[in-house]
Amino acid sequence: PAGRLTVLRDLALGRVADHAVAELERGDEAFARLEQAVGLRPADGELALFAADAFGRFGRFERADKLLSTAQTGVSRLTWLRTAAGLA
Repeated sequence: PAGRLTVLRDLALGRVADHAVAELERGDEAFARLEQAVGLRPADGELALFAADAFGRFGRFERADKLLSTAQTGVSRLTWLRTAAGLA
């Protein structure tokens, strides 16, 4: 569906932008943007998993765990388990 492709494109662009911000040592800004995205799409399990992974990679484990729990009902069990394993 076209709507799904638009969301995926926007997520990809957001990931590039977030990576660029992190590279510029403006991680707090990147995480604020990620929180904003999650707030705008609270039912988006894939976005929650992406955010959980990002927070976990940067040592923000408490937030990563909350996002992981939020995503559990919005994605396939296999996708959720892969991300959870990566954060373990």
